[in-house]
Amino acid sequence: MAEATTVRREDIDALRGLAVLLMVMVHLAATVQPADASTTSALAYVVAGLGGLAAPLFVVLAGWSAAGRPRPFSVRVRRAGLLLACQVVVNLSAPHLYDPLTPGVLSLFALLALVPLRTDRVGVQRLTRWAGAAACLVVVVGLPAWQGPSGWAARVSVDSPWTLLQHLVLTGLYPLVPWLLLAMLGVHLREAVGPRPARGVVALAGVGLASSAWALAFSITSGRAWAAPTSPSGDALLVFFPANALFLLAASAGVLLLWSTGPLLSRAPGLPALGRGSLTAYVAHTPVLWLLHRAEPAMGWSGSTAALLVLVGTLVWWPLAAHLPSRAQAWTLEAMLRRWS
Repeated sequence: MAEATTVRREDIDALRGLAVLLMVMVHLAATVQPADASTTSALAYVVAGLGGLAAPLFVVLAGWSAAGRPRPFSVRVRRAGLLLACQVVVNLSAPHLYDPLTPGVLSLFALLALVPLRTDRVGVQRLTRWAGAAACLVVVVGLPAWQGPSGWAARVSVDSPWTLLQHLVLTGLYPLVPWLLLAMLGVHLREAVGPRPARGVVALAGVGLASSAWALAFSITSGRAWAAPTSPSGDALLVFFPANALFLLAASAGVLLLWSTGPLLSRAPGLPALGRGSLTAYVAHTPVLWLLHRAEPAMGWSGSTAALLVLVGTLVWWPLAAHLPSRAQAWTLEAMLRRWS
C-alpha cells in the first residue's frame, strides 16, 4: 500500500514494486504450470523461494506503513472498506480460484488497517502488539490444528458468515493469525534504532536462514518438497497455507535480505513507480490468470512456453507502471485510496 505521508521513500516504493512482481510471477507460474513439472527441480526451488517471499514482503511493508503517522479510526475504516472491495473484485476476476467472498491478502491488509499497531494511546498500542504476538505464537507453535486443513478448497470456500470470520482470523489464505507476526516485523523495522534492535534483526535473519538451509538440504536428500502452497499429506517442509513455523522463519529471513537491497533497488528505473501502483497492478493482473486458465486445456503448456509466459507476463507490469500517463494515474486504486481516506 502507499504511504500516507507526503514524503515518500524510494527504497520502500521499490520494495513494493519487487513484491508485486514476485506475486505476479508466482501466480502465473501456478496457472501455466506444465503437467510434468517437478517440485524438486532447480527452477521449482527458485520459483518457490522467490515467489514465497511476495506476500511476506507485502505484509512487512504494510506493518512498516502502519508504524507511521497514526490515522483516525474513521480514516482506517474507509481504507479497510476500499481494500475489502478490491478483494471482492479480485475474487470475481478469478472465479476458478476464489469464492466471491474469499478472504485474501487484501482483506488481511484491511484488518491490519483496523488493528491499532500505531496509535496516540501508547498503552493500547503495546497491549495490541504483545497480545497479537502471543496469540500468533501460541497458535503456530502449540495449536497448529487451529489454522485449519492444508487444502486450497477448504481455505477459499465461504458458505456462511461464521466461515468468513474464521477465514479472516485463522483458517483462510492470509488470516490475521499468524500473518500479524510479519506485519509486526515491519513495525519493528520502522521503529528500531540503536545496536540492540539491530542485533535482534540479525539474529532473526540468522535463525531463519539456518532453518531454511536445513530444510533445503533435507528436501534434496529426501526427495520431499522444500516448499509448497498446501500440503494435505504433510510432506512439504515449508507450507504457505497455513503458514507453519518453518515457513515464517524462512520468510522473515528472506524479507530481511530483500529489505537490505532497498537502496539498490531504488535506483532501478521505473521500479519505485511500479511500487506506487502496486495495488492497481495486483488487482489488474488477476483477470489475466483467469484467461490463461481458460486457455490451458486447449494450449497444453510446454515447459518453454510456460516459462516464456511467466517471464513476459511478470515483467510487462514494470514498463506499464513506469510510463503510465499522469492523467491515467488519477484513476489508479492508489489515487482512489488517497481520496477516500
